[in-house]
Amino acid sequence: MIAAACVALASCAKNEVAPIVVDESPIGFQAVVGLENTRAAVDAIATTDKFMASAFLLNENKTWDANSGEAQQYFVNQYVAYTDKWTTTPSYYWPSKGSLTFFAHYPATSSIAKFDGIDYVFEDYNVDTYKNTDLMVADVVADKVANEVPVTFRHKLTRIGISAIKMDATDVANRTVTLTSVKLTNLKNQGTLTQTGQTGATAWGDHTGTQTYELLTDAQVVTAYNDGAQDPQAISTDQIFFLPQEFASDAAKIIITYTVTTPIAGGSGNSVETIVKESPLSAHSNFGMNCWYTFNLQIGAAQPIIWEQPVVDGWATATFNIAI
Repeated sequence: MIAAACVALASCAKNEVAPIVVDESPIGFQAVVGLENTRAAVDAIATTDKFMASAFLLNENKTWDANSGEAQQYFVNQYVAYTDKWTTTPSYYWPSKGSLTFFAHYPATSSIAKFDGIDYVFEDYNVDTYKNTDLMVADVVADKVANEVPVTFRHKLTRIGISAIKMDATDVANRTVTLTSVKLTNLKNQGTLTQTGQTGATAWGDHTGTQTYELLTDAQVVTAYNDGAQDPQAISTDQIFFLPQEFASDAAKIIITYTVTTPIAGGSGNSVETIVKESPLSAHSNFGMNCWYTFNLQIGAAQPIIWEQPVVDGWATATFNIAI
């Protein structure tokens, strides 16, 4: 039996590991915490959900910082789900010697993450393919030898929200402001996210493709006032997650279209005006990872027509001498 086991191990690939089990307790993961209130936005991993994890084995007296290049794959992209605790399926067990270093990502879609050596790579990730998916990657948990594995996820996309504020509560009675369009133009929508295995640092690169996003699906009447009585009015949008990126030019813009309907004095109907405003995103902020930006659309009160003090122009004078 010993000889047969040796033959079996000899036939395995170099990076496969047959560990000696310490006990019958599978490797467990601690409760998972999201870092922002951001599938729509995630602030915690529910026990009905799952994520994916990977682990690498180092021999005794080796550390991840110094020896990550020597690590062997222990398991890669295995589902972690909750029964009475968070564990992989199938279960994996702590080795009797050495340490394990763990990676994890959410949601649990195996096609999202690949390993390039010991780097986590999310190659050609497209925010439209995974529309409204809150992509998260956990901090690397290095040099673990026992106990549950702590997992802290960080959002790797940019979240965008739109809200509206009427700046003056003394507005004209029955005036309505209706948002008809909010667009984000010329945004990069595809890139590659790499979590460097040795340092755990994450960065986006290889941005390709541009997209224009129409965030509103229906016209929305702005009713909120910033008069201290209530918060700005949140505007429902069709997409909330976008690729982190820098804006080197003014090509990427936010473009807002709205109509203003104002009653005409004397009950003779309404004045309806359509207005388009745009602003380059470079004037506001680059899109960073794990950042949630809210664009407040500040809509002023109607301005009454006010006349200046009338001025009477002086007479032009001339004198004619008539001889009689």
